[in-house]
Amino acid sequence: MNTELKGIKKESNYCLYYSPYVELCKDALIDDSRRGYDNFNRVFNYSYKGTTGEFRNYNLFSLTAFSIPFYTVYRQIVAAVRDCVGNGRPLWMQCWMNYHQSHEVLPWHHHMDGILHGYLSIDPKDTVTEFTEFSIENKVGLLYLGNTGEAMAHRVTVRRPYVDHRVTVAFDVLQQPPPGADINLSFIPVP
Repeated sequence: MNTELKGIKKESNYCLYYSPYVELCKDALIDDSRRGYDNFNRVFNYSYKGTTGEFRNYNLFSLTAFSIPFYTVYRQIVAAVRDCVGNGRPLWMQCWMNYHQSHEVLPWHHHMDGILHGYLSIDPKDTVTEFTEFSIENKVGLLYLGNTGEAMAHRVTVRRPYVDHRVTVAFDVLQQPPPGADINLSFIPVP
């Protein structure tokens, strides 16, 4: 199991990595994303909010606990988070799946809580994530980690409409136990 990441770029407000593993295992990750999406629908009874709108109520790595490829993705995300913030403090991660058709991609939004927000492109289609100050061309295996807050507002732009689903893994990282941690189902510790 190769958990190696390649650092691409480190700026003051974000870091980019590339995962050869995700590119190598893309088909298996897409299949396991579909299975995870089916698990989500069984638990949430086809919620109109979808996997993104229910992000506070589950953790993707619980829905995909059957998957060795997602286990490897988890380890890669943890490695990148620790590379960005260091190993010296406790951290918690909330993680969800963006599983969107072409007309469902995310409009302008930002992440207020936490010290990091990130996403990993599994099947990003022909899309760009636009931030207020820069843009990132989404490619299979691209892992983004950045600061949170209004200054890091972003949206997804579809350059070419697509069939099926765009699949990304998104996450937020906190350095304090999450609010309501005694009954929280979305945050897990970052080793």
